[in-house]
Amino acid sequence: MVPGQAGTAAEYQNEEDYESRRRVREDARIADEVLDATMPQRSADAARVTPRTIEEAANPNMSRALPDSDTIRKRMTSRRKKDLARQKGAWIGALPKTRFGAVKAVTEKAERLEDLNQLLVRTTGNPHDPSVPPGAQRAIRQLDLAIQDQERVNEREHLVYAPAYAPFEAGSSREAYLRRIQDAIDEDSSLEFDRYIVADHSMANLEDDHGAEIAFEIKTRSGAYLGSSDTLPDATHLLPRGRVLKPTGIQRDVPYIKADGSTGYWGRVVQFEDITGA
Repeated sequence: MVPGQAGTAAEYQNEEDYESRRRVREDARIADEVLDATMPQRSADAARVTPRTIEEAANPNMSRALPDSDTIRKRMTSRRKKDLARQKGAWIGALPKTRFGAVKAVTEKAERLEDLNQLLVRTTGNPHDPSVPPGAQRAIRQLDLAIQDQERVNEREHLVYAPAYAPFEAGSSREAYLRRIQDAIDEDSSLEFDRYIVADHSMANLEDDHGAEIAFEIKTRSGAYLGSSDTLPDATHLLPRGRVLKPTGIQRDVPYIKADGSTGYWGRVVQFEDITGA
């Protein structure tokens, strides 16, 4: 992704709008469950509002734990990057033309992904909404399928990082945003993301453009690795839309290895577990 395009943004909503969108998502989940129970999986996947979570290849020996606040966040090892790059190469080579085109479109021009994200935000994550143009519906569908193709062969659990932009309305400070996330932690609740989230396997890769922002640290088996092999630092990871992320903690001044090998400290980090489909 081009610099400045990683991450996810939040908006404050009044209580009525928030509850309305929550009910829409809940109705969509129920409808998706009915489709899964009554249709062949391929047909159900095509009709679902949100893409199905695919973890059939998960290897419990490749699980990750969210680190504590004193653990240094290191850059990925050369071996791990090579493994992910090989998996990506095999994935790209096997993609049907339409899915390859969908991936290429959003990676070559990040604004295309943001256009899709804005449509998903306006429709509470429903790409089948009549207001979504047919071309955008096809692009979302093919991108969903492409991500799932990589998930089908992924054994690993990932730790990925994304900058989170605090809303401007109703209190724009990052601390106000963190207080609301702390409320979610205290209430044992979760956050739902209608949009795709662009993340990175290395915290250091965010520092040039996003060093002052809140960083999300997300534990997940979902998404597609889009980064390079070990010759370049890029370790981009595209999380699918419709993620349900449970915040588990807020950490301060988290140490990480910077691009020059020195130790830096990220001011605010929110840890999440991906509980989509749980």
